[in-house]
Amino acid sequence: MRHSWRLRVAIPMLAALSLSISSYPRQVEATVQMAGEDILKTVEEPIDIGLVDQSDGRNLLPKPPHEDYVSGIPPSADTTVTIPFATPNQFPENGPPRVLMTINGVYCGDEGVMMDTGSTGITIGKGTWIDDFKGDWAQVVTNEKGWKYLSSSKKLYSGYWVPTELIFNGHSPAGERMNLMKAIAPVLVFDKFSICPGHTNAHGATCENPTSVKSGMLSGLYMGVGFGREQDGMITCTPDKNPLLNVVEVNGMPVERQRYHLGYIIRSSSLICGLTPTNTKDYTWTPLSKQPHATDPRDWAMPPVAISISNGRFRTGFILPDTGVTQMYLSSPDISTPAENYTVAFGVPDETATVGGYVLSVGMNGTATSSINGTAPRVVRATCTAGRVTGPGGGVFERVYVNTGSRLWNGYEAAFDAVGGRWGLKRMNNGGSRL
Repeated sequence: MRHSWRLRVAIPMLAALSLSISSYPRQVEATVQMAGEDILKTVEEPIDIGLVDQSDGRNLLPKPPHEDYVSGIPPSADTTVTIPFATPNQFPENGPPRVLMTINGVYCGDEGVMMDTGSTGITIGKGTWIDDFKGDWAQVVTNEKGWKYLSSSKKLYSGYWVPTELIFNGHSPAGERMNLMKAIAPVLVFDKFSICPGHTNAHGATCENPTSVKSGMLSGLYMGVGFGREQDGMITCTPDKNPLLNVVEVNGMPVERQRYHLGYIIRSSSLICGLTPTNTKDYTWTPLSKQPHATDPRDWAMPPVAISISNGRFRTGFILPDTGVTQMYLSSPDISTPAENYTVAFGVPDETATVGGYVLSVGMNGTATSSINGTAPRVVRATCTAGRVTGPGGGVFERVYVNTGSRLWNGYEAAFDAVGGRWGLKRMNNGGSRL
């Protein structure tokens, strides 16, 4: 019998593992769904709500933040791994980084898999899954249906979330391929692809007014590792789909909850998984808010930002640091029409820019220069939101938002603490000023 638990305490779910919840000293209410019926149960509230793999009793995920280390990483956290990018000269200047991976037991090749922080979860076409990864379509369709919408490109992928073993690879000094890290997470195997302007979460996997539709043996492969993306057309792209938040082995050894602090750092040349006091010591942090209706302790919203257009008032919104594109997407009610010959000041988390920030001067056709060397996007695509409801979910009135594009990483390194709910920046020594 298949059971799905919906607890009022936050319990992340990992597919392809046999899970239980342990250590309940106090009673709380929980709703258990069995055979399609909701049954109200009284269970004990957990001391430790890490997940347990029943095969060996290991805690796979850290418990929610405790007051003794919300302000930092605990000294016991010493497990970390650096995963070099396969194409170090591509990111951040000319596109997304790529990492070496083995998916479903099949090595993906030395060109690597594209890594995108603007989405969540690995996306693979049906044709690629069957032909390259030896997948069984009859097994695929037994899994949870899912979809992913990329609002910047208007692309809607529809398919199924398939639990999969994911290996992150590297090379030894002798050039031999080696396994650096293992995760277990569902991947979205899609058999339908649409260009779908105006899509929202309310439409689900269906595009009401597509401008292009393809189906069948589709090809494609990329990996999304972003957070806080559910409202922006990715309601099924929850933290259990993020490979970097479902790590079970590092350097061939099972992760231990006390020694592996869940989170990651993205640099211009590599990805670091597992936060330690040492690898985060030079970062400045901002706290994150929980996603609306979050049921997973790893489910954090995008970082806060303050944006000023042409020295006007700072307005508060959200920032998406996106490795997947070289352009910037900017929304504010203060953008003029046509959007040209203006300045934009960004401050994280607010106008004081205590965590980070920079100023762009935007000219004709969206071309830009930046106060921090190298961080100007290829082009700025600006939207005036004055008096309008736009953006994710049911829309936001006079939305304030920026997708930075990949060139942010010419000026900063960025870290996500999935336990403490924090996002941090580390300034690179490449000249220029914040604000």
